[in-house]
Amino acid sequence: VSLAQRELRARLSASLGHWEMAEEEYLQLLPLLEQAHGLASVRALEAWAQLAMVRLRLQRAEEAAGDLEHVRTVRRTLFGPGSDAELGATLALAELHAQRAEWAAATDTLAGALNESRALDEADAQTASKAGARHAQRWGYNGPVAQGDAADSGRMLASALHAYAPDGRRASTHLALVPGDTLEVLRHDKSGTERLTGPWAFGRLRGQTGWFP
Repeated sequence: VSLAQRELRARLSASLGHWEMAEEEYLQLLPLLEQAHGLASVRALEAWAQLAMVRLRLQRAEEAAGDLEHVRTVRRTLFGPGSDAELGATLALAELHAQRAEWAAATDTLAGALNESRALDEADAQTASKAGARHAQRWGYNGPVAQGDAADSGRMLASALHAYAPDGRRASTHLALVPGDTLEVLRHDKSGTERLTGPWAFGRLRGQTGWFP
């Protein structure tokens, strides 16, 4: 049986309301999807989200919340905190909390995502408005930090443990990373006046500067 047939069978079981059967189908399908396409593949993450909905129908909300949190964590790792990709899983998780009348948890989930997104958008706006940004872009950089800034407090390097692919609206101001990339950290949470509220830093990689998680 092909993966596509297994996916179709799981979706069909869920559509017909055969929740126990659908859960079993998804539990068998997920390891195969992750092996064939990767833990962070779109098909695998969609299957995890579908499994969460099935478990919610089975009145097992705690397990469903764990499935959605997994989807959210993977998307957060790949696309960064506050990204559009993470937002879908965040909203689903908040809705689940609301359905269980867990109002504080729902509010905290949404407020945290909103604050991260606002902080990042403000940082992007500051980057675009810096007087030095035009000079930096002239030399092939997409941010305002000059090369000499790295010497202020010694040179700090970071190694990428995971891939990071910024979404469309941030592609011009963020660094795309692959595991093993070594980049120079120019600004981070404890850099004084350039401090950014949130889990982001500003660095240089392969002659370009930008934000990274």
